[in-house]
Amino acid sequence: MPLLRVTIRHYYDFGTDRAIVGDDLVRPDAWDRLRTKTSGVFAIPPTREEFVQTAEGRADIAGRARAIDAWLEGRGARVVASYGVGGAALEWWLHKLRPRRKLIVTDYGEVTVQRLVETFPEVVVRYHDLRRDEPLVADVHLFHRIDTELTNREWQEVFTRFARVPILVVVTEVLDLRRLLLELRLRRRMKLRHATKAGYLRSSAAFEALWRPTHTSHPIRMHDLSSWELRPRAVGRTDSARGLSHTYEPLPERRVRTRAAEPSDVIDHLRKGDRTVGGLSRHDEGGLQRPDP
Repeated sequence: MPLLRVTIRHYYDFGTDRAIVGDDLVRPDAWDRLRTKTSGVFAIPPTREEFVQTAEGRADIAGRARAIDAWLEGRGARVVASYGVGGAALEWWLHKLRPRRKLIVTDYGEVTVQRLVETFPEVVVRYHDLRRDEPLVADVHLFHRIDTELTNREWQEVFTRFARVPILVVVTEVLDLRRLLLELRLRRRMKLRHATKAGYLRSSAAFEALWRPTHTSHPIRMHDLSSWELRPRAVGRTDSARGLSHTYEPLPERRVRTRAAEPSDVIDHLRKGDRTVGGLSRHDEGGLQRPDP
């Protein structure tokens, strides 16, 4: 689906932890509970020793961090701000690989921020809510696997506020036709299992539409994940709060509800172009997608 803008609702089955998380993950209090009240892959370990041990055990994230580090070095980035870091395993590897580079890590869960202050003292930890806060002062702004968190309109508002800064976007997953059809076939089964709402998945065209008004982009691969390098488009010398000569309006978000989600229904919707449909997220018939913590 390289030319079709498709956004699909993402669900996740947390099993017995659903009682802790609730029916919608994309809230700071839900993430805080998942990070600090559970002991699974999403949890932030309570001690420094466990935090380091957990991060070192993530070979997949280590490879991704090496690719990102090389990219940052190639652009001479001395200060990097990483947003919505959660368990911060990637950021731990980035610090280990390049300890002289200043690294600012943020999250919008207050309890998560406090846990990171206690377990990751080598970096600057800040509370930051992407839904309303301005970008921090940094050479590069890293959005690593936070793409599922916001709606299309919310992301367009984020990129408008970040319109004057370079961004590296590393996405959780790029939706293709095979994955879309699989998720929709599994929708009814997952609803019976009371899966938790966990944001959205998008096609590559849907991603690029989010930042097109504010940034030019170049697709790249960061080890195992699709990514984009974003560069600000030419704007006036001051932003809107200071008299910006050029402003950006978010693109309208279009939503289409499908019924029982038969594959033929989806094909009909896709042929009509830009669509947002409801759905469920799984890698295959064997189990739910388990994203990085």
